[in-house]
Amino acid sequence: MCGRYSMTQDARKVSRRFGVRKPPEALAARYNIAPSQDAPVVLDEGTGRQLRLFRWGLVPSWAKEASIGHKMINARAETVMDKPSYKIPFQRRRCLALADGFYEWRREDGLSAYEVSPAVNSPANDTPACLEPVPALF
Repeated sequence: MCGRYSMTQDARKVSRRFGVRKPPEALAARYNIAPSQDAPVVLDEGTGRQLRLFRWGLVPSWAKEASIGHKMINARAETVMDKPSYKIPFQRRRCLALADGFYEWRREDGLSAYEVSPAVNSPANDTPACLEPVPALF
C-alpha cells in the first residue's frame, strides 16, 4: 500500500458500481489523500451498502493517543493475522477503500512523487480499476 492516494470518480457512478443503497449527492474529487484525513469507503453494517467517509489510520484499543493512527496505515497481507493491532479489525471491521490512483516516490535530485493510475476514462473501463478491499483501518 502507499502513503498517498487519489479518488476522483463521481459519487453516483461509484455508488452504482458497488450497489450503495443511498448514494451521496456529491463526493469531492480528492487528489492527495493522506493518513489521518477522511477518505471515502464502502461498507455494509448489515443494513445495505453505504458510502461514507472514514479517517485513514488505525487507532488500536490500547492506544493512549489517537495520533498513533497516523503511523498505522499499512498492514502486510502475510502478517496481518499475526499482529495484535490488526488482527481483530481485519477479522471484523472490513470495508472497501475507494481509490483510483496512488502515489509512489522516487529520489532524483530530491524526493518527488508520481501518480500511478489506470485509464479510468477509456470506453473499456469507466469505473475505477484500482479499487481494492482492505480492512477498515480508518
